[in-house]
Amino acid sequence: MPTYPSSRAGYTLIELLVVVGILAIISTIILTNTNSKNHEARLDAAGTELINAVRQAQARSESDKVYTALRIQETTSIEVLEVDDTATPPEPSTTQIIHPLSKRPYRILLSERPATAGIAMDISNGPFVHSDSSTTEFLFFDPQGRPYVVGNSGTGLLAATNISVSIGGVSRTLDIDNLSGRARMVP
Repeated sequence: MPTYPSSRAGYTLIELLVVVGILAIISTIILTNTNSKNHEARLDAAGTELINAVRQAQARSESDKVYTALRIQETTSIEVLEVDDTATPPEPSTTQIIHPLSKRPYRILLSERPATAGIAMDISNGPFVHSDSSTTEFLFFDPQGRPYVVGNSGTGLLAATNISVSIGGVSRTLDIDNLSGRARMVP
């Protein structure tokens, strides 16, 4: 009976398991980075929507010399409204300002837009804080574009903004300057 020389013609099970394990680790790293970038892009899109709404309300006030209001409600709704300035203090009407691009009423639902789907907006502490510490869902702009809020003690300066957007453990907060009305997103 002939004997054949012992030669290895393949890989051992251990070698194959090591290669599969390394590929799994590399895949996990790549997918995690991709998810993180996707979350960042969605947060940027939501932040841009919030900032644009603030800018639109402020610009409309300045250009038309009227009062406008920005309304943040529920967890994903942003509206820019006309204001009845004959009331004391001024009250927002139900008339929405027309969006300059879509030519439809300026109402954004973050949950219905593909670029911002999955975003959670936290307004649980009241989106806008009056200098008397009361909160409201409305931020007003006067005809000069200056922001103010109506609180328990009447109209006053915007003391703080409590609006944050988050997804996948990453969040951003809307910051509005209480004197100029300039809006920006901060980590």
